[in-house]
Amino acid sequence: MDKIAELKPDLILMTEREDLYEDLSEIAPTVGYYINTNENWDYYETSPKVAEIFDKRGEMKKDLDRVDAKEAVFEENVKAKFGRQKLTYLSMTDNDIRYYACGHFGYLYDTYKFNRTETL
Repeated sequence: MDKIAELKPDLILMTEREDLYEDLSEIAPTVGYYINTNENWDYYETSPKVAEIFDKRGEMKKDLDRVDAKEAVFEENVKAKFGRQKLTYLSMTDNDIRYYACGHFGYLYDTYKFNRTETL
C-alpha cells in the first residue's frame, strides 16, 4: 500500500479485491467494478464501465468503432496470410509454460476465428 500511496493517484480503479477497498480508499477515491474473468476479458464490456465512471460514454463509442474497423482489417490480413491454420498461444517464464485456449486470451481465437490446437 505504501508504494501505491507514494504514487499519489487521483483515482484508483480496482477489480475483484474487495478486501483492499478500504485501504485503497484511504489513499485516493476508489471505484471497484467487476470483470468476468471466467470468460474472455471483453473490451466491449469493460471499457464502457470505465467510460461511465468518467462520464466519457460518447468518446468510448468512437473508440469502440475505431477498434472494430482495425480488427476487421487485421482479421482479413490474418485470413489472407494464414488461412485456417491452428494457433497456440504460450506464455513462458523461467519456471513454467502456460497454454491459453480460453479465458484471458480466448478472444484471440473467438474474435479472429483462429482454430485452437488440441489441448496439451
